[in-house]
Amino acid sequence: MRHPPTLLPPTAAKGLPRTTRRPGRVGCAARAALALVAALRGGAAGAQPPGDAPATVPGPGSPPAAARVEGRVRRADGAPLTGANVFVLGSLDGAVTDSAGRFGFATTTPVPRVLVVRLASGAELRRVLTGGEAPVLELTMGERTAALTPVVVQAGRHEMGPGAGATLSALEVVTTPGSTADVFRALQTLPGVQQLDEGTALFVRGGDFTETRTVLDGAPLLNPPQLLTPTGTFVGSADPFQLESITFSSGGFGARHGNALSGVVELATLGRPSGRAATLGLGLGAASVTLATPIGARGGGWVAANRFDTAPILRLNGAPRPFAPAPHGHDLAASASWRPTATGTIKLYALDTRTRLGVLLEEPSFAGSYAADVAGRLAVLSWRDVVGRAAPWASIAWQRLDRTEEFGAFALGLGQRVLQLAGGSAWEAHPRAVLRAGMEGERLASALDGTLPTSGAAVAPGARRQLLGGARTLVRHAAWAEGDWRATERLRLLAGVRTDAASLTGRRSVDPRLSATWQLGAAATLTAAWGIYHQVPDPLLSDPVLGAGGALPPMRATQSIVGVRLGGERRMLRLELFDKRYRDLTLLGAEPGRDRVARAGGIGRARGADLVARSAGPWGVEPRLTWSVVRAERTDPVTGRLAPAPADVTHALTGIAERAFAGGWRTAVAWRSATGRPFTPVARATPDADGAGWTPVWGAPMSARFPDFRRLDLSLSRVRPFGARTQGVFYLALTNALDRRNVQAWRYSADWAERTPVRSIFNRAVYVGATLQHR
Repeated sequence: MRHPPTLLPPTAAKGLPRTTRRPGRVGCAARAALALVAALRGGAAGAQPPGDAPATVPGPGSPPAAARVEGRVRRADGAPLTGANVFVLGSLDGAVTDSAGRFGFATTTPVPRVLVVRLASGAELRRVLTGGEAPVLELTMGERTAALTPVVVQAGRHEMGPGAGATLSALEVVTTPGSTADVFRALQTLPGVQQLDEGTALFVRGGDFTETRTVLDGAPLLNPPQLLTPTGTFVGSADPFQLESITFSSGGFGARHGNALSGVVELATLGRPSGRAATLGLGLGAASVTLATPIGARGGGWVAANRFDTAPILRLNGAPRPFAPAPHGHDLAASASWRPTATGTIKLYALDTRTRLGVLLEEPSFAGSYAADVAGRLAVLSWRDVVGRAAPWASIAWQRLDRTEEFGAFALGLGQRVLQLAGGSAWEAHPRAVLRAGMEGERLASALDGTLPTSGAAVAPGARRQLLGGARTLVRHAAWAEGDWRATERLRLLAGVRTDAASLTGRRSVDPRLSATWQLGAAATLTAAWGIYHQVPDPLLSDPVLGAGGALPPMRATQSIVGVRLGGERRMLRLELFDKRYRDLTLLGAEPGRDRVARAGGIGRARGADLVARSAGPWGVEPRLTWSVVRAERTDPVTGRLAPAPADVTHALTGIAERAFAGGWRTAVAWRSATGRPFTPVARATPDADGAGWTPVWGAPMSARFPDFRRLDLSLSRVRPFGARTQGVFYLALTNALDRRNVQAWRYSADWAERTPVRSIFNRAVYVGATLQHR
């Protein structure tokens, strides 16, 4: 299937609403403002609305402290545990242990309260406090308390490697210049992600964006991309301030995650709010409101709504292409949670979204309006608890996605419905060993209908076309188990196995996975991982009308990773080397006029290095740098020969620097640079038999490259309190400050003899906005 060659990327400034959106997001204006409120309050990871997440001590406007929680955390051998996150479950009250393992903070949460000690590895210790404890608590990690499935919440810290992944706080998502408050666009600043274009797709370590899986509250999401282009997608993702944690792994992930060849993004939504809160945001093109309230001692919920229209933004900043209509739509999200026990949580999260847009596109055979209409709904019911030495969890999710696209003779409608079940448990078999196991099932029904030009080069409304109509239902089930063993205080081993089976593949896969972390000293750690990964092809590719008309085997990748990490919390340098080998790839031509029949048998390889560094710079500047180098190749579907992969972006560099000033001011700058992505050039064109047009003849596959990518983004903001419980945030953002003309695609003449660059929609753009928050 061929999609239109250019679609609309998100609007062009940090903090403004995105043009095409995933469900469940509040206005970016509100998110950017709330991040700055969180910064003023001490860096809380989730300021809207608060849920079951750790954070720092509340700032101005919080109720008076009702109690003081102090203590000391030690390892099993008695050594102090530094850098552990200690917090009261369901509140913003918490602290991080110092070099002696000590912590202390004030809390207004009534007894009984649950105290959580969480490590970056995901291990947790929980204690129920009734008020009769000693003034100074003595806690030991290694007591017979279940170590939960990893949920990493470490604001401002990136832990790359097996079992740790890379963590990202909501504050980082929103304050990263140029991220437009988008989770996926912020994840692109982490090592291992190639910058192919200015969209939100995650091309991880030379793989296609479809090889990265996104999981929300334990349920895999339906294709996070909604609108596709030859280079990926320009679609946003979940609102970062509706998330308790965001965890990204660029490879080497454990047996719990399957049906992914390259990476995994784990999103966990917020739970019960700790207090009443209201937020109103108003920006250039969007208005949003969020309300949160606890209900009784065990329940609570929140709702968030956003309405956006990018017409005012386009009128102010201009746009390389005209829109009719300008991107507009709405989001509505809600969550309700209840604690049946002191350690258990039942949570329901639901969202609804709608986005419409129209944009002028120019093809050699036709220039006209491309129209898109996307609607999505999602509901996830999840449960988790700690029962003795076990930590069980379960989720059930229902999703639907309806997408229509029209451009000349191209008109497609896609409908997807999915029901997903998942569950598992962790069990502390020994103070140094945790066993985890689980199962999952999925039923995905996909249907596609419409028309497609017979020749990919002729897309005018009167061109010859073929009718499409096909449907396929995929049933997939899996089981997994793994053991996490801390062999010594410095050596951690993780071994697991996973098995998957799907109705349309005719095969069962068995994937062993191993990883190790060895701490050489206080400032040096070695990591290594090896594993086999499988992914089921899109079910529609097995349809006799649309694809192969038979079973396609699951695609396979074998990953090998070694790395070293130097430094501590403030100054850190990490280097990882990786090698990824593919086989049984599903091949499908992507260029106009090329073979569209899906078939198996493709191979490939990606190898390279990822570097991430952060430091405490001079004059209060906080810089961080990521650099990824990759060489990726895979089978070309037409010639059958190895060629550079579409994600073969050989170098990708991102540098970010932030600085806070007195009076609530904060500024940040981000520089992005990447090698141009490869493409297949047109060698020549031949006239059609009827003389009505031309048919291109393609050159060597992926033998040319787009110009290198460059962009500079700036942001400036100020937080001002209005009384004890109300704060206002005012901000200004400048995207593509140097007005770099990055090339997104090529526009060919009618005879395909000449090509001119199509500029990305991210021209220089300014955005202003304000938010008012009352707690």
